[in-house]
Amino acid sequence: MEKLKFNNSRGITLAGILYTSKKDRVIIMCHGYTSDKYMEGRTETLASKLLYSGFDCFSFDFSGCGESEDDSISITKEVEDLQSAVNFVKSLGYNKIAFYGHSLGALICLLAYTPDIVTMVLSAALTDTIIQELKAEYSVEKINELRSKGQIKLEISKGFRKFLLIDKQMLIDMEEINQENILSNVKCSVLIIHGDTGPDEPILLSKTQKGMKFFPNKASLEVIKGADHSFKNYLEILSKLTNNWFRKYFN
Repeated sequence: MEKLKFNNSRGITLAGILYTSKKDRVIIMCHGYTSDKYMEGRTETLASKLLYSGFDCFSFDFSGCGESEDDSISITKEVEDLQSAVNFVKSLGYNKIAFYGHSLGALICLLAYTPDIVTMVLSAALTDTIIQELKAEYSVEKINELRSKGQIKLEISKGFRKFLLIDKQMLIDMEEINQENILSNVKCSVLIIHGDTGPDEPILLSKTQKGMKFFPNKASLEVIKGADHSFKNYLEILSKLTNNWFRKYFN
């Protein structure tokens, strides 16, 4: 395991961890909203199994998250960060690249897809707009503050930071999500894994089910019964499904 740093296209330093057994292929791992590169233990669980199967893993903090430099957060910026991560692992000598993304990180993987990406696995995936859900979660005052001030502070209780800065571009990005356009552009094989429990996961599952027909090539949906958005107590099943997919489509 190596702690590494690299710069994104905006000159901000991002923090990452490379789990390596010196292979020629790497899986870039993208965390979700308000999370960081460790993904509450999910990263280590997945990386240990993937390493055993011959896949290096690179997990990093988006700008403004975890141990990366400060920045306000938006989907647009996170897509740029992932594109910078792709360039970084190429500079390390990797010529075969796959994605793993969780929650918002899954959407970032879909938006950042290029023909260089061999395959991807997405868990608890955000595949369509949830702008109405966001507006229901945050007060009208908070939404208006975000639009007028350009950013708001979001307090968090875990990880390296006490709060995150949410950019008003996040609302714009959410409003502009077009599921058909995004999914139909992804030409590699895709596995999406959902749970079916909790306040968020059934909503995300239903949106993914609606969008599966838009993928132009091999795409599969797996539902882990009883799992919620975090997959707590179901990480072994999640890692097995993920590992099996990469063994089949990334070799």
